[in-house]
Amino acid sequence: RIGMSNVLVVLTADHGVAPLPEYLIERHMPGGRMPESVVLDAISKALNEKYGEAKWILGKSGPSPYFDHKLIADSKLDLEEVQQTAAQAVRMLPHIARVFTREELRRGLALNDMVGRRVQNGFFYQRASDLVIVPEPYYLFEKSGTSHGTPWNYDSHVPVIFLGPQVKTGKFNERAAVIDIAPTLTTILGVEIPSGASGRVLT
Repeated sequence: RIGMSNVLVVLTADHGVAPLPEYLIERHMPGGRMPESVVLDAISKALNEKYGEAKWILGKSGPSPYFDHKLIADSKLDLEEVQQTAAQAVRMLPHIARVFTREELRRGLALNDMVGRRVQNGFFYQRASDLVIVPEPYYLFEKSGTSHGTPWNYDSHVPVIFLGPQVKTGKFNERAAVIDIAPTLTTILGVEIPSGASGRVLT
């Protein structure tokens, strides 16, 4: 009833995906699995040795822990120091690329490279775990299958495809991002760009 000459389609995705480590190992490429428990056990051991036996970890998001902040405060400990102690324990494990503490990210102290910028962009203080743990490329914490959520390109590279009469046919190799979709759509529609939009118009 509308007609394809009046339709604009945009296809994208919210994340990429990691190749299966078993697939990579068969082809003699880097990759592997490390159980979350290895990370969480290393954190608990480090905190117990330095501050005394306690249930320091209340929950987790993957291997990234949420500490018991009330316990830390009641024990007259500095939260940032506790986070740094835990982060150092994780950094000593194999196949760990980066470890960020919640307080470092809150203050914008991530290294200004691709990994640091992507982790910082994904940080939301009110919901963040106390550590953000980034494995080496192609290493997964899951016991089976695959996953996502790292800053590496295979996780962050997604399609951005426009189809419609207002779009020039072709493949454009310049960098684009999903945040560019809203400004581009509103420009095509001739309406104001959303006030919170941080992307650019794709031309």
